[in-house]
Amino acid sequence: MSFLGSPWFRDFRNRALAGATGLAVRGLYLTVRFHDHGWTRVREEWASERGVILTVWHNSLMIPLGHECRHGVHALISSGRDGEFVARVFRGFGVEALRGSSTRHGLRALREAIRKDSGRGRFAVTPDGPRGPRYSFGPGVTFLASRTGIPVVPVGIAVSRAWHLRTWDRYRIPKPFSIAHLVFGAPRIVPAGARREDLAQQTKHLEADLRSASTEAAEHAGVSWPDLPRS
Repeated sequence: MSFLGSPWFRDFRNRALAGATGLAVRGLYLTVRFHDHGWTRVREEWASERGVILTVWHNSLMIPLGHECRHGVHALISSGRDGEFVARVFRGFGVEALRGSSTRHGLRALREAIRKDSGRGRFAVTPDGPRGPRYSFGPGVTFLASRTGIPVVPVGIAVSRAWHLRTWDRYRIPKPFSIAHLVFGAPRIVPAGARREDLAQQTKHLEADLRSASTEAAEHAGVSWPDLPRS
């Protein structure tokens, strides 16, 4: 095995790339203005004993890193190679990364984090990640909420000016000196022990909540939502 192909070098390269990306994001966010809507209401849940699960569309995953809502958050990130890169960037912003999808593996990770945090959890989850379809709310978040009793808060995000990458989710990067709007919707509690048909109905409610918050954020930013047609 060559030196460039060794696990040590790959790990070093990934760490360096994640560090450089974190510095670039910090520099960019120094020029971006962040406006929040509904954050005061959510902050009460934030301080409560039961905590909160924030839902964010995958293409806006890193935008909240520029807002105070990142403090004390555990972000549920996929266990794949791309997830490791994102996890390292997040740790640079003080956000703890939990590895696993929003299914049983994710539930195990959330429960462990709740135990370490004296029964309170603050989490961020992307309901359409890690593979899409874009703007489609998967059942994993509903499952997590029903098994933990933690209220779900939708976070709609829109940016006045942004680049869109050619990825499955059309990942968004705010342009310098743009304005990012974060709309925090009302908390919703999923009934504990809900059956499969009940979970499906609750998933529809949670998706509608996030879509409504996204539409409101887009109105504040003066852009349309959905911003681009689905792939």
